[in-house]
Amino acid sequence: MIKTGSNAILYAEALERKVGKDISKTIFYSYWFYHWALIISILKKNNPTAKCVSRAHMGDIYDEIKVTPFKKFKLDNLTEVYPISNHALNRLLSYDDQYKVKLRKEFLGVASKGTNPTDSSKKYFTIVSCSSVRSAKRVDLIAKVVASCKSNIKWIHFGDGPEMKTVQDVVVNLPSNIEVELKGFVPNTEVLDFYLTEPIALFINISTEEGLPVSLMEAISYGIPVLGTNVYGTPEIVNEKTGILVEVDDPTSQIAAKIDSFLEKNDLNREQIIHFWKTNFCAEENYNAF
Repeated sequence: MIKTGSNAILYAEALERKVGKDISKTIFYSYWFYHWALIISILKKNNPTAKCVSRAHMGDIYDEIKVTPFKKFKLDNLTEVYPISNHALNRLLSYDDQYKVKLRKEFLGVASKGTNPTDSSKKYFTIVSCSSVRSAKRVDLIAKVVASCKSNIKWIHFGDGPEMKTVQDVVVNLPSNIEVELKGFVPNTEVLDFYLTEPIALFINISTEEGLPVSLMEAISYGIPVLGTNVYGTPEIVNEKTGILVEVDDPTSQIAAKIDSFLEKNDLNREQIIHFWKTNFCAEENYNAF
């Protein structure tokens, strides 16, 4: 921690020399609440007229996910801090409510190319997930949930990672009503093109850790219903207007039953989902306002 602080002091001094007399006219912005937020906090402490701001996400806030030092020092000295969810805002306020004068929630956002098509003639429902394949993402649990569903389902997963072998082992012996495609790594542009052209009944994310998942924002921007876990900022995207919220410790059979019930009814209005995205997570709206 001492080394981290010393390094940040050197960087802050270098920034100060670089900007020189224009320091009071310059906005110093850190996208993460990590090391660069510490650097500009030191710069701000030494130069009170400077404007130094930072966003704050997930791993850079929650100590149970990753311990990040000097949080209170940053909050004391930064001009403003912009957590990306209400959950993150409340966590930062828990350090001391005096910080509310410099804290403001600012949602991130994504763009959309259009509306996901529907096709009632298909003999199966397409369920999509998109994430790295590591323990916190629980893609192996998605496989077990899908395997427990009674509906005819084609599950497609975009993404790769160290737990892929575990997922592959789960999907070896699936019931006859389930098809699976593990796509591995696919460029984001191709994933979004898929959302635009292929009918998707449900997007699913059952992670144990999520700040404010971009994957869920992308799905609702196309009007795709979503299923997510009640962790951190996820409930700010997943609600009765957009899909199904489950608890992180819900049994596999219970999640599967909720999916089957949802697919049978299939009554969530996609225009309503898109309206929710546009009101809350539209990149053009949010970034222009920010």
